[in-house]
Amino acid sequence: MKLLFDENLSRKLVARLAELYPESAHVAEVDLLESPDREIWGFARTGNFVIVSTDSDFYELATTIGRRRPKGRRGRRKGRRGPKGPKGAEGVSLT
Repeated sequence: MKLLFDENLSRKLVARLAELYPESAHVAEVDLLESPDREIWGFARTGNFVIVSTDSDFYELATTIGRRRPKGRRGRRKGRRGPKGPKGAEGVSLT
């Protein structure tokens, strides 16, 4: 699984989770910093990334695009840190 970390998360997560998720990236690394959500969504979809964000923008996008969208999954782990993800982070799977 490849993770794409949104701009609201630390760039250090890519290095810290590299062993578990070796092909992951941060939006800043792929020249998507401050890009519209739909542009990030398209990049993630094309590259088979799971978007990881602390806000609900991508989950809302996944539920509103309709049939043109890939299947989405929302995961939330409150109060946990470490390999499972930062506190309150959400992921939307684009596969």
